[in-house]
Amino acid sequence: MHDIVKKLETLAKVERRISVKILRHLMEVEGGRIHLDMGYASLFVFLTKHLKYSDGSAYRRIEAMKILRDVPDLGQRITVGANGRSNQCYCSCGNFPHCENKEDKKSRRKISFGGAIFLEK
Repeated sequence: MHDIVKKLETLAKVERRISVKILRHLMEVEGGRIHLDMGYASLFVFLTKHLKYSDGSAYRRIEAMKILRDVPDLGQRITVGANGRSNQCYCSCGNFPHCENKEDKKSRRKISFGGAIFLEK
């Protein structure tokens, strides 16, 4: 195997681990309302103004944080790469995790986050 591929594999593992840590820290910021104490009207504004994420990146992280909050064991599965090759979260109603009917495949939406976060179909 090429050296560069081995380096990429290592970096991908590090990226997954860091991505989960970021999401867990965002949960703490939101739960403690730290962003409000700092003068930011929302977590989205905190992410875009203070942490300098793009609008799309901030949105994806917030959505992924909500999923991780409601599916705690997902963090471990992501860290070890146990979720296969997909990088998408599937939601059945467009308002995960508050779905009434998680089996309604017609109204699914997908959320991607840095190639690391997803829920299996």
